[in-house]
Amino acid sequence: MKPHFYVFLSLSAVLLLSGCVSREQADAKLVNGCKAAIGIFIENGFSIKEIKKTEFSTPDTIDGDRTVTLQLVESDDWYNNDKTYSCNFIEQFGFMQMNYTAEIYQLNMNDKIYGKKDGQILTSLKDWLKITDTVGQALDQ
Repeated sequence: MKPHFYVFLSLSAVLLLSGCVSREQADAKLVNGCKAAIGIFIENGFSIKEIKKTEFSTPDTIDGDRTVTLQLVESDDWYNNDKTYSCNFIEQFGFMQMNYTAEIYQLNMNDKIYGKKDGQILTSLKDWLKITDTVGQALDQ
């Protein structure tokens, strides 16, 4: 075979391997997206002080492809409060995991669901657009 073919084959392999998105990288993006969603609805004056534990699951009984559960500490710099929130995402890996996209489907916070359930938007359209815009920007980082 011609040397050009081997150079092309080698470069193609490097590009394919370097462009892959791992499960860990995708999960890190989902954590960022979930934190951003929580930030929209967290009580005024409070912020996420610390994430104590992060869990990931792939549910088959709820809407979405991947659930991120965050056990965290909310704080107003005076009072700390332990909370557990979760976000459900719909995600898609491209051919050979060359790219990755995700969008939020639900945010479960303080026994309230923001987002969608069974394909129907549960919040106001304004809140839904704010959620999707904010989370979309966080996922792109």
